[in-house]
Amino acid sequence: MTKSVGITGTEKEKAEYQPAVRVHQTLYRNFRIRNGQVDLVTLKSGKVYFLGVKTWVKNAENLKYAVNSHRQSCLCKTAKSALASNRKAEEYTKQYNLVLVNRTYKSLEYIPHAFEGGER
Repeated sequence: MTKSVGITGTEKEKAEYQPAVRVHQTLYRNFRIRNGQVDLVTLKSGKVYFLGVKTWVKNAENLKYAVNSHRQSCLCKTAKSALASNRKAEEYTKQYNLVLVNRTYKSLEYIPHAFEGGER
């Protein structure tokens, strides 16, 4: 994936998803570690939400494969690192959400509870 594709996906996510999280407290934006990134980490009502944005240029039928088990594992490890400095947040319920941006069809799909956050 080229950097410009990622920027396009993130810009689309900001325009269409972020109004829905205005009531959330933002903990991190674009939190990165060596092997992963979480695009948005928010807190609301005792639950921590991790959002990953994935830009996908293949056909819509294969969109569900955009975040495979390896990418899920990386997202979970990155999320764990994001919370390591916030002991209180570690105790909260966690939810992993995805925004899939399909450049071919110029569409955006929000997937709440995209996967379980267990270590793989």
